[in-house]
Amino acid sequence: MSIPQHDDQDPKGPQKATNTPSRFGRHRTLFVCVALGIALLVFVVVYLVTVTPGQKRTIDKPISDVLNMADQHRLKSALITGDEIFATGTSGQQYHAYKEEGQPVTDILRRDHVSYQLTL
Repeated sequence: MSIPQHDDQDPKGPQKATNTPSRFGRHRTLFVCVALGIALLVFVVVYLVTVTPGQKRTIDKPISDVLNMADQHRLKSALITGDEIFATGTSGQQYHAYKEEGQPVTDILRRDHVSYQLTL
């Protein structure tokens, strides 16, 4: 015969805790934060490497290349200062060129619908 248990006694045998989170559950927030941080870091590095340097650097080109770009409608505007030309491409890229003294470039730029400004 066995002795009946009272209500205040714990039953014998192994018990499994039902409210303890799993190993992944405990660290889920940390895992998500680390993953988001890595993704943000990768995005910033890719952006800085690919976008920023190409937009801020002025490229020196021969005047013939700059005028050919105007013929191909790849220039948006130009600033002519003496024998120097600072041109902006349709993509925003900056170009710099020297023209020969007396070489007419304004007619070419006007014909190709490039807005230009003359300064002395």
